[in-house]
Amino acid sequence: MAWIKDPAVIEQPLGQSMRFLTRLFEKGEDPLPVVEDPQLGSLKWSKADEAWIGSYNGFRFALACGRKAAPAPNLSAYAKDVLGDRGWLAGTLEMEKSNWATKVPPGVKDEVAGLKFGLIHFSMHEDRGYIIADIEGGGGNRSWRIEYHNRECDGLGFDT
Repeated sequence: MAWIKDPAVIEQPLGQSMRFLTRLFEKGEDPLPVVEDPQLGSLKWSKADEAWIGSYNGFRFALACGRKAAPAPNLSAYAKDVLGDRGWLAGTLEMEKSNWATKVPPGVKDEVAGLKFGLIHFSMHEDRGYIIADIEGGGGNRSWRIEYHNRECDGLGFDT
């Protein structure tokens, strides 16, 4: 077994890794069961989703925890911006559905046409907004979703 005797070693890669692991596994704050937002309304904590769940402008959404008692202000602002622009959000899904309609077999075209937003999951990664939205209406064993980075749609896809 090796013992570290020099505190300067902490600044070397092993020390950086240990700090990362410490931050990764620290508990953080307990989430508040309900958070009231003047624009988004009442957000209820979901342990299963590890997010606050709400409904705004006709969309159901989830704001990721981030180990804080309430949603981070930049995450809330991102969600308000996206959810407040119903035309843009719905338009991106319609455009992706149109793209898929040209590629799928005739028996799947009706399925693609009927896809709609389910729960929209918002999170932040290095101060960039990130969305994974569940898409409802899939047939067979297809689980559809659409993803975004900030205001760029990464595309529609499914898992089986």
